[in-house]
Amino acid sequence: MTESLRQKGQKAKDRFIKLVTNVRRSNDFSSGDTEVNIDGVWFHVDVKDCTSNTINQIRAIRYQTLVIYFDGVWYVIPPQEVVRLVGQRTRGQHTEIPFECAALTLNQIGNVYRCSDSQLAERVYAAIRMGQQEQFKEVKKIMDDLYADLIKLRERTKSSVSAILE
Repeated sequence: MTESLRQKGQKAKDRFIKLVTNVRRSNDFSSGDTEVNIDGVWFHVDVKDCTSNTINQIRAIRYQTLVIYFDGVWYVIPPQEVVRLVGQRTRGQHTEIPFECAALTLNQIGNVYRCSDSQLAERVYAAIRMGQQEQFKEVKKIMDDLYADLIKLRERTKSSVSAILE
């Protein structure tokens, strides 16, 4: 049986859970499948296991820390930087809106976000905290508003199409 995308990334998620404390599997897979607790608050973290230079299905709209495991090396990217990187794309991956879903390469991410197993936990905590700083709250709000607008557009479009085709 073929592995799903979620199953293909399981090795990185299992390793992540062993290396970072205060972690749990999420019950809400639509928001991500890994959560980290900082100061009593649970934050979703997108953990990706990559086998090539390309990182697929990055959802900047969720405003989450992105953690990539590739060839024995971790990359930890704060949420506001994920939004900035994805915002440089002209369109998304299988969508017109890059913030909804996009692909990036490790070359775009850069070495500043690289870390080892022993550095991973502190880098993750720092990235989450950085994304919650006052100066980035407007970025999170913009992503939240975009998500809400997309839900409204989806429902309006479905209703319009159904009215015509049914």
